[in-house]
Amino acid sequence: MDIQQLYYFINIVECDYNLSLAAKKIHISQPALSQFISNFENEKDVQLFNRKQGRLNSLTRAGEMIYQYALQIVKQHEEMQEMVRVEGLKQKGTIRIGLPSLILRVYFSDYFPNLVLNNPNVHLEIIENGSNDLRKKLINGEIDIAILIEPTSLDTKNYEQHVIQIDEMVAFMDPNNPLAQKEKLEWPDLKGYPIATFNSTFMTNHLVTQKLEAH
Repeated sequence: MDIQQLYYFINIVECDYNLSLAAKKIHISQPALSQFISNFENEKDVQLFNRKQGRLNSLTRAGEMIYQYALQIVKQHEEMQEMVRVEGLKQKGTIRIGLPSLILRVYFSDYFPNLVLNNPNVHLEIIENGSNDLRKKLINGEIDIAILIEPTSLDTKNYEQHVIQIDEMVAFMDPNNPLAQKEKLEWPDLKGYPIATFNSTFMTNHLVTQKLEAH
């Protein structure tokens, strides 16, 4: 197995052998994950999983030993990757930070200029985008730090998270709008009203859409 396949194998076990859940978590198709298992077992002539009624049920003895090796190898690989990343940043003096434009203007307009002035040897590269796109860039290693809106759906085993701001969602409207008379809006109150929000690259869009669909 290469390192990517080791990740596949570990995720299958951590998802309690649910291929559908594991495939969704690691962003590949379920048939591709099934094919990976089949190819490995056939090529190596070793069975990784016990099966019950055609479904993966548990690890075989060989599967359990391979799983323990996989955990160690993946851990060492991640430590090596982090070391390479940090050393590269030290040599280049570059930190890539991604954050939504609105958050940059509201919360960090003074922070980053002062940070650069106080740390002249560090080069900051600011990437502005919506939370969804920034999340993808973080996973793909295109940025080092992402300022995201919850829920981030990031694996806490691989990413360290710090809460820097707790806020609320507010609706703005014309003072003559009937809803303006209400002290607090409920989601069903919005039915029938045209709504403007951020585009689909922003997490706010998805949060609002999900709430409206739910109600």
